[in-house]
Amino acid sequence: MKNLPKCVGIIMDGNRRWSKEKGLPLIKGYKKGISSLKEIIQVSIELNVEELSVFAFSTENWKRSNNETSLLLDLMEWYLKSEIAELHKNNIVFKSVGSKDRIPKSLKNLLLYSEEITKTNTGLNFNVALDYGGKEDLLYSVKSISKKLIEREINLKDINYELIQENLISANIKEFDLLIRTSGEKRLSNFMLWQMAYSEIYYSKLYWPDFNALEFTDALYSFSRRERRFGASLSER
Repeated sequence: MKNLPKCVGIIMDGNRRWSKEKGLPLIKGYKKGISSLKEIIQVSIELNVEELSVFAFSTENWKRSNNETSLLLDLMEWYLKSEIAELHKNNIVFKSVGSKDRIPKSLKNLLLYSEEITKTNTGLNFNVALDYGGKEDLLYSVKSISKKLIEREINLKDINYELIQENLISANIKEFDLLIRTSGEKRLSNFMLWQMAYSEIYYSKLYWPDFNALEFTDALYSFSRRERRFGASLSER
């Protein structure tokens, strides 16, 4: 199939509701969600997706209970410890995107280690947004550029789209061809706002733990049938 997306973003939503509706502990939904993620990574490799970016923990998630935030961060650490060798074996480049100031030191060190050992790989770029927010990302860029202006490293005329992107926390993340959101919700939830400027969007009614290879493939094929105009009419393209 031609015209499949090369850069895909996923808002993995519905783990809590999946657990609640099944009368299961919260951790069961998140662990099942990790299984779904492993499946989607494998399909991404098979279908030649170049970059996969997933929303694992937002800046707003700190508003949840201490028990739940600790559970999420512990699971992230558990996932990396158990999977980083496999990711590396599969030639995947792992990157975390977001602040590392508020997360546990053990997780921070593990993220840095995972990035270091996979940085020379040449396969799928797998980005995990952790303690990340799109508005905070844009604010970070504005502050960085303002500092350079004050210190006269740049002039006002130097500010353009490229400079804004270069100063983002997510500077190395390409624009999404396709954004997938699970659980039936239809909002962007402060994910990578810059990268989503012209993304096609696919909403799945499935909770993330039930999102599987077939649904992911359907989302990619749905993209291949769309006409992307980027603001222009067909006659202008």
